[in-house]
Amino acid sequence: MKKPHLHPHGFTFVELMTVVVIIVILFAILLPVFARARAQSLLSACEANERNIATGLETYAADWSSLYPPGNNLYGANFTPKYMSTVPVCPVNGSGYLYTSASGPSGYTIYQNGSPHQGLITGLPEYSSQGGLIAK
Repeated sequence: MKKPHLHPHGFTFVELMTVVVIIVILFAILLPVFARARAQSLLSACEANERNIATGLETYAADWSSLYPPGNNLYGANFTPKYMSTVPVCPVNGSGYLYTSASGPSGYTIYQNGSPHQGLITGLPEYSSQGGLIAK
């Protein structure tokens, strides 16, 4: 004759539900942190793209006697094949980069479509030849 087990193997439903609730609470706490980190990494990539474009513009200006690409065109035949293989897109909103002469022929500002430079407040960074990175 076998003795009945006083402590059966396995977990009770209450124990399993307690573990599930704890995991859900931890996930709810960590999800905003991960989302914030992802958004910050996209902004950092956008800033790095602007710095790379600025380096290309400065190289262009050195080769062409302090003149920047005509018509504020980063995608023209004079700029992209020689000074940058391709002009990247902003990873935050997927738009292309634009540039404008901010203070005559000696200065420029690099920005994205939908940036504060165009009157929209979206928090996208800009890059100025005089001031460097301008976080908005």
